[in-house]
Amino acid sequence: MPDSTSQRSELLAKFKEHVAQERYGSSTVGAYVTVASHFLEYLSRRKVPIQEVHTEHVSAFLYGELLRYSRRHGHPPASVGDWRSQHSSGIRRLLCWANGRLPVNAAPRGPFGEFAQALCNE
Repeated sequence: MPDSTSQRSELLAKFKEHVAQERYGSSTVGAYVTVASHFLEYLSRRKVPIQEVHTEHVSAFLYGELLRYSRRHGHPPASVGDWRSQHSSGIRRLLCWANGRLPVNAAPRGPFGEFAQALCNE
């Protein structure tokens, strides 16, 4: 994770250029860069390098953003699924571009986590 604001700004400028080169519309580019900026700030506050992002980081960020949306507007979005998809798209694009892959699941913690993962893998 870039440590300074200038490093984050540089990363975001390169990301914006990349997304624009992929021929996304200007509103999509703006939305991706905005959510990427918020996500990078979130990672910076938690001192999580972008290379070490797990799905749990993305989920926790989106949960916090959804709570902020609900407080700001007095209600959740009309479609939480659509809202989540719109917000996670920019994060997925950022992580694929920066890391060459989507985030992975964190290793299970303890016997219950290992058991739950084993059930999911069946």
